[in-house]
Amino acid sequence: MEEILNKASEIGRLIQSTDEYLRYLKAREELNADVEAKKLYERYISMVEDVEARVKQGDIIENYSIEQMRDMEEQVKETPVIIEFITAQQEYGQFLIDIQKELQKR
Repeated sequence: MEEILNKASEIGRLIQSTDEYLRYLKAREELNADVEAKKLYERYISMVEDVEARVKQGDIIENYSIEQMRDMEEQVKETPVIIEFITAQQEYGQFLIDIQKELQKR
């Protein structure tokens, strides 16, 4: 068991040295440093999660809410630091999924 945990720790260190992880880390730090962009991103994520939860509950989403979400989405798309964060996050996430798939093969 200890050998497996040591290998897992080694894999963790290797992951932290990859371009995917380093890009994600840098993008996250840059987003956190931009107070306005961070607030916009957090409001957008909160709004999307709220709408998704309401849809799952079978609620009807008003046109106003849809328009508001689309407007905010446009603001997000026009904010380079947010776009870089989302892109880096998706690539890092896909990298972790690929690692998981490899582990399942064995």
